[in-house]
Amino acid sequence: MKIIVANFWLMQLLKKIIDSICNVQGWWATDVKGSTVKSGDVFTVRFGKTYGVFKVTELTRTNINWLVTESYLPLFKNETEWLNTQITWEIQFYNGLHKLTMTHIGLTPACVCYGDCNKGWNFFIGESLKKLITENKGLSGTGIFTYISDNKKRYNGLLYLKIDTLPQLNGEHILIDVKETLGERITSAYSIQKLDPEGFNANDLKGE
Repeated sequence: MKIIVANFWLMQLLKKIIDSICNVQGWWATDVKGSTVKSGDVFTVRFGKTYGVFKVTELTRTNINWLVTESYLPLFKNETEWLNTQITWEIQFYNGLHKLTMTHIGLTPACVCYGDCNKGWNFFIGESLKKLITENKGLSGTGIFTYISDNKKRYNGLLYLKIDTLPQLNGEHILIDVKETLGERITSAYSIQKLDPEGFNANDLKGE
């Protein structure tokens, strides 16, 4: 089953679109190892403990295909749910515009991670990659999207391992020492407090 998770129209040149897709570090994750620019290349995308290994099985002027050869999604019950799925890119030209369609073959509503992954893909493709193509600056991430909620409000943020480097932050933020998660939702915490970047010490955290 094919699930189309993002598509949009662009005025950019075809080469610019292909080069931007291959610049995985520019729109998806800051931690990318390996090569992405020709058929047969293998690369790893990592967000803390979460990672995937991808093999480029096709790369032409209008089509790209990545096969997931390893998958580890520790936030979900099925930690290898992406294994052997495929990510395809198709570029079509019509009436002076390029249409870019990204499809994750094998990511279906039956997958435990479907809701969270679909939301993540739509951000990284529909917003971050599009911004990289059109403005030369994407919104690649270091942490995983997460949220915590009560009966009245929902608070969105990013989930990091305690061994990850604290990113540069502007304004006030809340620090949650996470105890348990269900997918990307934080279900319990050791503590919730205002973040003090200068006094922050990861070794003080009880969670990982």
